[in-house]
Amino acid sequence: MINFIDPHSDEFKKIQSISFKHSCLICEQPLKDNGVYFSILKQEEDPSDESDNDMILYRLGCKYCKTVYTVDFKILSIDFEKFPNFVTRNIPHA
Repeated sequence: MINFIDPHSDEFKKIQSISFKHSCLICEQPLKDNGVYFSILKQEEDPSDESDNDMILYRLGCKYCKTVYTVDFKILSIDFEKFPNFVTRNIPHA
């Protein structure tokens, strides 16, 4: 597996600034200490179009509770096995 991370892209800078400013909404651990950066290569499968339609999507994850956030600091996924008694209404609005 190859990770495509461009540290000079606007999306990466935005997700990096989120990690320095925010704590995890689930476990309240600071993301500057527990944050993990993800990149996903999204490929457009249109063979008729010869232009380069590949897009890199950046995500931020928490190492402690394994919650994954989007570039807009919205929760994309939560590992409910770590918090079996967690109720989603306990999540504060970002």
